[in-house]
Amino acid sequence: MDDSKKTKQQLIEELAELRRQLALKYSSDGVPGDLELRAMLDTLRSPIFIKDAQHRWVYLNKAAGDVVGKPCAEMLGNTDSIAYPPEYVDFLWNKDEYVLNTGKTISYEVTPPGPEARPTA
Repeated sequence: MDDSKKTKQQLIEELAELRRQLALKYSSDGVPGDLELRAMLDTLRSPIFIKDAQHRWVYLNKAAGDVVGKPCAEMLGNTDSIAYPPEYVDFLWNKDEYVLNTGKTISYEVTPPGPEARPTA
């Protein structure tokens, strides 16, 4: 479709997706920058989140964006606090700190707060 016929929202969504793809391709955060690998991760139904030491998201697959309820491009570089209430952020950050301090991997299942508990701004 010709850009001149797209709505403002369609253009915003396209731009966000292009930014996400560029961030994935030119990543310098140690996360694989291979677009094919990331495309594969996006097909998984399990959410995958990769964060830096400041709890910022440096990679999220599509399933993670679906869980959070925001486009991945909007979440990159932000923390859990843009999506969840403070009590849930504290829970997640305690898990993050454990991994960072011990170097051990962990796996856990949680049910994130519903949309009514998420910040709207």
